[in-house]
Amino acid sequence: MRRPSVDTGELAEPWYRARSRADIGSAVRKARQRQGANQIDFAARAGVSRSTLQRLERGDDVSLDALLAVLAALGLEAILVSRGAQWTVGPR
Repeated sequence: MRRPSVDTGELAEPWYRARSRADIGSAVRKARQRQGANQIDFAARAGVSRSTLQRLERGDDVSLDALLAVLAALGLEAILVSRGAQWTVGPR
């Protein structure tokens, strides 16, 4: 299987690959921690409850609206690509 090429050149934040809810939860936790935010303050900023954020970070089921709110608060976006596709990540 070919791995995607990744040019992190000028990216301020890392990128995350997620193929499962657990992967998404781990990426959200890492991104939140990189920002130095605790769960209580970050959940309030994202407009979700702390328990929702905890469930998301554990890889449990949360609503799509909650996931999108958390991603927006982190300054992240989801990009969907075909598995095995050739793609690169780099600065805009």
